[in-house]
Amino acid sequence: MLLPWLFFLKDDEQLLIETPTRRMVRNGPGAVFTPPLARVKRRQALLLGPTDYVYVRDARSGERRSELGPQRLFLGAYDEVEERRTVIPLKRNQYLRLLDTRTGAVRVERGEQSVVVGPTEDVLDQPREGVSVDQLTAVLVRDTRTGTLELITEPQVFVPSATQEIVEVRRRILLEDHEAAVVKDPSGALSVRHGDSPNRAFFLEPHSELVQFRWSSGLHKDRRDLRITHLDLRPKFMWYEFEVRTQDNVELVLGLTFFWQIANVERMLRATDDAPGDVCSHARSDIIQAVSQVALERFLAAFNEVIGAAVLGDADPFYAERGVVLHAVEVRSVACKDPATQRTLQEIIQETTNG
Repeated sequence: MLLPWLFFLKDDEQLLIETPTRRMVRNGPGAVFTPPLARVKRRQALLLGPTDYVYVRDARSGERRSELGPQRLFLGAYDEVEERRTVIPLKRNQYLRLLDTRTGAVRVERGEQSVVVGPTEDVLDQPREGVSVDQLTAVLVRDTRTGTLELITEPQVFVPSATQEIVEVRRRILLEDHEAAVVKDPSGALSVRHGDSPNRAFFLEPHSELVQFRWSSGLHKDRRDLRITHLDLRPKFMWYEFEVRTQDNVELVLGLTFFWQIANVERMLRATDDAPGDVCSHARSDIIQAVSQVALERFLAAFNEVIGAAVLGDADPFYAERGVVLHAVEVRSVACKDPATQRTLQEIIQETTNG
């Protein structure tokens, strides 16, 4: 005759009883008689704190579930603990995006709260701060269902919904009184915003962009690496250096200073994409022609007059057509390309100075 076994269980203990035909559990506290020939395993209840949770899998159905703390968890006869986790705390204005791998649905949880990731969910990214939308900040949002873009400008702490994604956080463009900017809309049309007009402060609308100019730079204007989005409409200086040849075949290197200004942005847009490069190139052509008609001695005696007459003397429409004004041009330096001639030139200048 087979006799049952007697077990005494504390309040945090459990017996897993397995017979030839079934499995069962008995939870403490108390005394438990087990059937003859049964396999018995004593196990502790799982203590979950306030921020703990576990994934439990049913070995019969394969279903997974979450068990949340705080609690003393007694497992079922066919339960298996797969993973123990800690809740994700979200501060005020933080949010978290989660993807259900079974359905493909996305959910967004916003703080303040503690988030429990479901057994079939993945965290798409770490907790993020919502975007503070105010007078100087807007957010460009894409609807993932339709692909459309929307610019959110209403003051708030913006948190995207499950069907939204943040494309870009945009700062309001602020133009000073002397500045202008060019905006290209979705159709490719250009519009000019001026700093002395009521629309001097603005957000770029969806699919619009601020035109960036690539202007010539450097002493020889041989690089197109000056990138500008805010055009300065005040008069300004620009240095330029190039070679010329006098009537008596002396090669000189001239260093010039142009005092110029953008006067009409709309006209400049229609005529050129490199205003300083155009100014220097056109002036260089006029100066080369003028210097080639005078001898070195005469040029050295009145180089500012020769250069000024060549660039500013005639009513040349070139600059006005490009929306710029050339106020003045001055010779900053004159040097001979040939070293021997340069030494002679220095002697002449020295004698003239001493005499």
